[in-house]
Amino acid sequence: MMTKRFILSLLCSLLVHSSFGREIEDFNFDWKFALATPQTTLENIDTLDWKQVRIPHDWSVELGYSQTDTACSTGFSQGGIGWYRKEFEVSNQSSDQAVWIEFDGIYNHSTCWINGHKLGYRPNGYSSFSYDLTPHLKSDGSPNELLVRVDRSNYVDSRWYTGSGIYRNVRLVKARSTHIPQWGVQVSTPSVSNEEATIHVSTQVKAGERESKTVTLKIELVTPQGEVVGQRIQTATLEEDNRIDAEIHLRNPQLWNLSSPQLYTARVQILAENEELDLVTEKFGIRSIAYDANHGFSLNGNYVKFKGVNLHHDVGSLGAAAPKDIWYSRIQKLKDMGCNAIRASHNAHSPELIEACDEIGMLVIAEAFDE
Repeated sequence: MMTKRFILSLLCSLLVHSSFGREIEDFNFDWKFALATPQTTLENIDTLDWKQVRIPHDWSVELGYSQTDTACSTGFSQGGIGWYRKEFEVSNQSSDQAVWIEFDGIYNHSTCWINGHKLGYRPNGYSSFSYDLTPHLKSDGSPNELLVRVDRSNYVDSRWYTGSGIYRNVRLVKARSTHIPQWGVQVSTPSVSNEEATIHVSTQVKAGERESKTVTLKIELVTPQGEVVGQRIQTATLEEDNRIDAEIHLRNPQLWNLSSPQLYTARVQILAENEELDLVTEKFGIRSIAYDANHGFSLNGNYVKFKGVNLHHDVGSLGAAAPKDIWYSRIQKLKDMGCNAIRASHNAHSPELIEACDEIGMLVIAEAFDE
């Protein structure tokens, strides 16, 4: 089963996922990597010893262990400074298109450039982020060059193994200039019972300069079995940045719980003048949680005692570059041995870990940061 799932996930990763005006491209392939010194700059990176790598990539686990410039707190793993580069073309780019890149995690102190333009600096090594590439892309069909500098020279920076590099997934997203940005759809369930549930969908919409400022937001709620059971349509006039809130009431919802982790899908669509501009889907569970000073935690009105473990972001001998299937395997084994909760120690974890917990039926205590 593990081998079959890995092959299926590899085939899916080669595809470009698209819906209406949106395309999501797996950007993990065809990168080059090189170790460098602090003196390396944009002007002399061609002198580095480049090699082909695939993301996710952890150069520390590849270099192995050393007693020089390392520490026991991070497993005697080697850090340093690494550079990544990738060339790519954006075909058929139009004036009403937005293009951005999403990084799920770079450890750490990363700086990014596109075609020589500095996109930004990100000190945190665990949180996901994105950069807008739209104004800096070449429109003549010639290749664009993306450069990422990772400074992990502060090797004594944690109490656990950190890894080094672009150790989580990367995506290139193309959408219309009027679109839903990263994390633009937030779903919550403020009122839940066995008979009825209220689903609150908050949608952020970025307005394009050349497109209609009057849009229609269409939300559909789809059951785990694929049936549309709720819908909401409303019209809004956009400003530069907007958030549109909508509520949908469901009868007899299938609740998410530990033994039956039912996941619904919110399909959020943006239309203008009968044309589909964007579509984003978000999986969510319908459940209620509460804390009581005398009884502790409750899920859907039932008191639950946490029985779980701490999990760091690495996967042992594989380092920090953890494939999705490894997380599913680990979470399922923990579930089989009686665990019902994960403490995500001690920073933001990968989306794949959270997805595995959602789908398998595992509670998560998500921590923001440590130290």
